[in-house]
Amino acid sequence: MAMFAKAISALYLRQMVFCSWRLTAEKLPPYRVFQLIMKYWLYLGKSKRQFIFYASANIYKPRCNQFPEKYTFRFSDSIMKRALISGLLFLLLLTGCEKVKDNATKQYSAQIVGFDLNCSTCIVAFPDDSLKIKALLGSSPNNYYQIVNLEKGDYTVGQKLKVEVRKAEDAELKACVTMYPSYNYLNLFALKHENYADLKFNDTLVLAYKDCFYDKDGQRYICLDSVLSDSRCPTGVECFWSGEARARFKIEKYQSNPVYIDIKEGAKDTLVDGYRFSFIRLLPYPTYGNPIKPEEYKAWIVIRNL
Repeated sequence: MAMFAKAISALYLRQMVFCSWRLTAEKLPPYRVFQLIMKYWLYLGKSKRQFIFYASANIYKPRCNQFPEKYTFRFSDSIMKRALISGLLFLLLLTGCEKVKDNATKQYSAQIVGFDLNCSTCIVAFPDDSLKIKALLGSSPNNYYQIVNLEKGDYTVGQKLKVEVRKAEDAELKACVTMYPSYNYLNLFALKHENYADLKFNDTLVLAYKDCFYDKDGQRYICLDSVLSDSRCPTGVECFWSGEARARFKIEKYQSNPVYIDIKEGAKDTLVDGYRFSFIRLLPYPTYGNPIKPEEYKAWIVIRNL
């Protein structure tokens, strides 16, 4: 019986395809074709015996617009039209939301690598986000980009910025001395840009994920690179071990290899690259059933100069 039901179901699908083709060929309105196919679909939900009986009696004599009266679900044309229009609007809304999501601006870490002296603009690299920038805005020689609204006189080579960028429009391009820029880098426009906060020694500082503090005297950036592990016992759970959290911090200077240090939460006065580093606390604290995203982490630190 089960095999016979499967065979009839396969024939039913062929009947459905045949009806779609036939009704479309007869130039029925799309909503009418959908209405008739829905009748078949709803009829499929009736008892298997009744369906098998009906399908076996009619599958080789397709009557696409005829159904036993007791199984016919009656759609009025106006209701069907409204349902189809509502469905289309819903799909358009979803598409629009995806586009907004894709085009949403995000803050990236940029570093000044030089200047276009012909146009007095800054040339930047995105060392931590080069692949994302390339996928979002397009490729550029050596992964360098020219930001048309960052003036040369306001920045120094090696300086890091937090920027939100998009492709520059023709009207936003600066007039250059020789009419054309010195390099063929992709032109970007900074919607927002800000310097990293200055490092304050001996104070408790809050360092967000991928954020940095700038040591002016040492011309170095101290950044929270990543959270390596977080096995702390979640709130609402009884554990035989309290667990621990480890984070990786990065100390970088322009044109020098960055120094990485992995520190456990609670460690004090760890010596690294001329600093005494204390990792006071990592938040948020884990809660059962609520995983923490990397970008949600913040580290409380104290840095002392030797």
